[in-house]
Parts: sequence; structure tokens; C-alpha cells
Amino acid sequence: MGISEYEKTNYDGWFRSVPYTYVDFKNIVLDILTKEYGEYLLKGDKAITIMPNGNLRKVDVIAAFQSRHYHRFRNITDQAYLEGICFYDKNDRLIVNYPKHHSNNLTKKNQMTDGRFKPTVRIFKNFHKKLINTQMLEKDIATSYFLEGMLYNVPPEYFKGKDQDCIMNVLNWLQSTNRSEFVCANEQYYLFSHSSPTIWQETKCKAFLSAAIRFWNEC
Repeated sequence: MGISEYEKTNYDGWFRSVPYTYVDFKNIVLDILTKEYGEYLLKGDKAITIMPNGNLRKVDVIAAFQSRHYHRFRNITDQAYLEGICFYDKNDRLIVNYPKHHSNNLTKKNQMTDGRFKPTVRIFKNFHKKLINTQMLEKDIATSYFLEGMLYNVPPEYFKGKDQDCIMNVLNWLQSTNRSEFVCANEQYYLFSHSSPTIWQETKCKAFLSAAIRFWNEC
């Protein structure tokens, strides 16, 4: 739920627009990184990637600014909002996310599963890499963010037993359950969408699960 028109008027009275744009900010970030890393810089759809070099590991940099989803704004000292980040991709689509809530919720999930959640996420990410390397899965089917979101929706009681039992329990539950109401780990969006280009498509999740189960059964 957003704020009322009255609260929007209050907000406009406290904050004013400035000529300094997101494009200006991103160009400054890009200039600084280019001077520092030069040929090791790669511009992607969303992030600026610094490629590995010597002791430097691969790093993804996102030029983002703060986003606030207001629940209340009466004045500057009486307000309530959910803090996130936002940025534009290369197609000028605005993307809003909540990395702090994402991280905190994953930590809580790991605690609820007696520390089994994060190792299971790593195993599934390794699955993803292996499936791509063996050409059992196309590269654009899943991302680490989507895999974390998918596993976040699995009930804690399925993260039990030895690694093999845990993986089978999780895979079987994911394959058989209704996934339409899955949420992202930040709990601000549904995980799947047929229309949004920035949210996972359920058909791609199904393709990943089918390939993962096939790979598991053949090992």
C-alpha cells in the first residue's frame, strides 16, 4: 500500500528534483572504473563487470541509488518506508530491488534449517554450472538470484538428512508443488511472471528442474 495524495503533497514539499540524473551518476562510476581497470571492464545488461586479473576476482558493480517505498509520510520526522535500491538496465527499464531484505531473509532461512539452506543453495548453483557446461541447459534459463528465490520457498522440513537425501527431498517437492505463489527472497515480488522481463518465467524454472532431476538420476 502506498501513501495518500495528501502525503504525496507533503513529500513534494520536503524534496525537490535536481538536474543531476542517474545517467550522470552511472557515467561517473564508469569513468572511474575505466581509469582503474581499463581493458578488464565489461558492460553488461545491468552490471559493470570487472574481469579476473591476477589476484583480482570477478566483481559485478551496479551503479544504483536508494529507493524508498513509503508506507507513511506526514513530515520529515514522521515517515515510514521500505528501503531498497534502483537502477536502469541498458534498455532503460527501471529495476527496483531490496538486497538487504534479500540477505536478511536468506540468513533467517538458514537458521530455520539448522544451517542446511546455504549449502543446498551452493549445490544447486553448482548444478546450474554443470548443466550449462554439459549443454543440458541454456545459459539464460536461471540466475543465482532466481535459484535462491526458488529454494527460499521450500519449507524448512525438507532440508533434512544427508546431502543426497536433502537434495532429493527438495527436488521432489519443487517438482510436485504449485509454484505460482512463490515469492522472491526479499518477499516484495512474486518470483514468476509471464510478462515482466526482469522476473523469472515459470517455464524456465520448469526447464531447470527437469534438467537437474535428469542430471541427478544419471549420476
